[in-house]
Amino acid sequence: MSSEGPVFESNECIDAISKRMHHGQIKRAGKPRRDECSDPSCKSFKVKHNFTCVLKTNEECDSNIATVLNGRLTSRIIHGLILDGQGRGAHHGKFEIAGTKQTRVDGILGGITNAGTHHRPFSNAEPCNVKGHMEGRLVGKITRGTLNGGRIFASYVIRFKHSKEFTDTSGQGELEGIIVRDCTY
Repeated sequence: MSSEGPVFESNECIDAISKRMHHGQIKRAGKPRRDECSDPSCKSFKVKHNFTCVLKTNEECDSNIATVLNGRLTSRIIHGLILDGQGRGAHHGKFEIAGTKQTRVDGILGGITNAGTHHRPFSNAEPCNVKGHMEGRLVGKITRGTLNGGRIFASYVIRFKHSKEFTDTSGQGELEGIIVRDCTY
């Protein structure tokens, strides 16, 4: 199984995933950590979170096959941020999706926090520094259900109310990607 995406030498079916992330909750898991260094001079803030949300079909782009991924996404995320949790940073973690028809997906996610990526010259949508913004990629394997053995590759964006020291908050977003399944002629 490739974690990079479709395999050129394999016969595979590729279907669209398009989900809205509703009723998201970001909850701190334990105390944050502060790192302060003199060489090089820097201050960093690290915090663990649990993120849960409900995944629902975006009817404009979701394939029929992907409706089994409607359900609940849960993840355990570690954030490393500049200063006190309001600066730019990175996040990574593990996730699972509990979908319909006993579908389960397990995988990893990671990306950038508090930074916009869709701005000039490509778009006027967001500035380069966007508080309350997580954007990244997730990769997972379907481990149970009618699509067992399939892989998912998706980009996500989550908007949340930012706060000093990144306390508990709500969030919502979008998930766009593909399901890749092996097939025969």
